[in-house]
Amino acid sequence: MEPKKPITARTVAEWMTEQLKVYGQLVQSLTAMDILNQFGEEFIHETDLENLSIDSQVRKEFHALNPDIIYERWGWRRRDEWDIS
Repeated sequence: MEPKKPITARTVAEWMTEQLKVYGQLVQSLTAMDILNQFGEEFIHETDLENLSIDSQVRKEFHALNPDIIYERWGWRRRDEWDIS
């Protein structure tokens, strides 16, 4: 039996990328809750307003995997043809 690979920020970012492919967008609050449930609290933190937020290293890896992604206040979406590059 092969040993389990450690879960890293890159692992979580790859999961987020797959979710983006399936749903076309990621709502940050819901994605943070899913990350907490699937990968653990080391990949999220609470803001001053007690909202869940995705760890900055995960976000950095996610953006590296998806350079054309658009961040909106609510979350991420794929770039559309009308978006300014």
